[in-house]
Amino acid sequence: VEVSLWPFALSHSCHVWNSVPKLRGFSPLELLSCSVSERNNNDLRHLHTWGCPVYILEYDVAVGKKIPKWSPRARRGVYLGVSAAHSSNVPLVMTIKTGSITPQYHVVFDDCFSTVTAEAAEPEEWRKLFTYHSQT
Repeated sequence: VEVSLWPFALSHSCHVWNSVPKLRGFSPLELLSCSVSERNNNDLRHLHTWGCPVYILEYDVAVGKKIPKWSPRARRGVYLGVSAAHSSNVPLVMTIKTGSITPQYHVVFDDCFSTVTAEAAEPEEWRKLFTYHSQT
């Protein structure tokens, strides 16, 4: 992960921490504001994995214009958290092709990274980290 993206990761982790209920079923934001929002488990569906692939609907398709049959209807981006200038369900997305970071409205998240394949071999250190060793 590039160093320039760390502020987005930190901001996202703070957003998740403040949104998830903890103490007596209340989130830190609810405790701070002394108000309880009506929520159900579906409200947590807006929390996504930081850095996951995001597919952004092309603008022409979003506004209802016709595009050529074999043209791509979406472009790939990377999820960097929620936009501070918009509603908390508007994601910030870094477009891979241009590197620009913008809020996007028509997106599909791949939280499980199922559309991404590994390009490199697994690091040797991982085998050491994830091997169980008995202390006896």
